[in-house]
Amino acid sequence: MHRLELKNVSVKRGNLSIGLFNFTFKENEKILVYGPNGYGKTTLLLAIAGIIKYEGDIFLDEKPVNYYTLEKRGITYAPAKPALVNRISVLDNLKISGNSAAEIAKNMGLKNYFEQKAYTLSDGLKKLVQVSMALGSSAPVILLDEPFAFVSEEKSFLLKSVINKTQGKIILITSHERMQNFSEYIDISQYQLRNL
Repeated sequence: MHRLELKNVSVKRGNLSIGLFNFTFKENEKILVYGPNGYGKTTLLLAIAGIIKYEGDIFLDEKPVNYYTLEKRGITYAPAKPALVNRISVLDNLKISGNSAAEIAKNMGLKNYFEQKAYTLSDGLKKLVQVSMALGSSAPVILLDEPFAFVSEEKSFLLKSVINKTQGKIILITSHERMQNFSEYIDISQYQLRNL
């Protein structure tokens, strides 16, 4: 069973600091990190992914990942702004993450877009493709930064359903507002940025 642990994790940004984060997340948990803009939701995900420097320790399955690259950490990060390969089709983008990404995308009603070039999609559809790729990856930890942004109400409902049905992974999601049906909630305002 997968387990992600944060021990005394903090992040410095200029003369500000956010943290200390001490959490243990287990396989099949869906965690919502919520709060206002500028309070550090994305910063926390970037630290977990190892994209920005942080202090403290992060463990995946009891092994320290502090010095591993994103690829070797066992963590997939889907940024708030979708990052697809625009010149290839949606299906080819999905294949980058493996076969299950296409199946996940079908469950979100995206099959009709598979042959389109990624650049032709709206921001909301690009976001759904990116989330499908993340959920379809082999990584045990999935970090979804604002996955519901730019997504229609109908597609948002499908996305929530797919996330809730996803098994075998630890999923952290950021949002401006608190939503229902998560295993755990982290109010980022409790870890506000502080002057150093």
